[in-house]
Amino acid sequence: MKKKNAIIIVVIAVIAFIATIAYAVTPEKNVKYYTQYQKKTFTESLVNIGGAKFKNKHLELNLNEENLNELISSIENVGEYRVVLNEKDADVYIPVKFMKLIKTNIKVSFDVKAEDGKLKFTIKESKLGKMKINNKHIINYVKNGTYDKFNVEKRDSSIYVTNKLMIFNEATVGNNELFVKCTLDLKKIANELTNKYRL
Repeated sequence: MKKKNAIIIVVIAVIAFIATIAYAVTPEKNVKYYTQYQKKTFTESLVNIGGAKFKNKHLELNLNEENLNELISSIENVGEYRVVLNEKDADVYIPVKFMKLIKTNIKVSFDVKAEDGKLKFTIKESKLGKMKINNKHIINYVKNGTYDKFNVEKRDSSIYVTNKLMIFNEATVGNNELFVKCTLDLKKIANELTNKYRL
């Protein structure tokens, strides 16, 4: 009788443990993901984006969540993602399967600013579903390299992004918008558009 009770207790404990893990890794928020769906280049998307103001060689962008996600979706080789802009930071959601069974997402909250001509994304918090994970896991996942016209470099708990067409002078998130001010390389932009359309 004691062995039977012990087995029942172990089975209940295992089920409770599995249920707790399953609950912890389920998404805290269901989001609609974006993926690369545009045939436009990043430059074409940038030229046509709403919330853009040109002043001399400077471009000022006030991007709402939709504008930002559409702009990112024009970058080649971007997988599924979603950026959510909050009052003071940005959350990036990426869908994953936990243990190849449970559909969930990784959420990374970033502080965004410009530093030395680069966009600097400092990780504030990382989660797998509802469960906090160490930010080092995210940094280890990020690959240094070039993606379309963007160069990505990781240092400490930050990710630095540069672009061949612009130098980032200012970047802030506020009131659910991303403000970016940058200096444009108009000659490179004109060359790219000329080559694309054979003008």
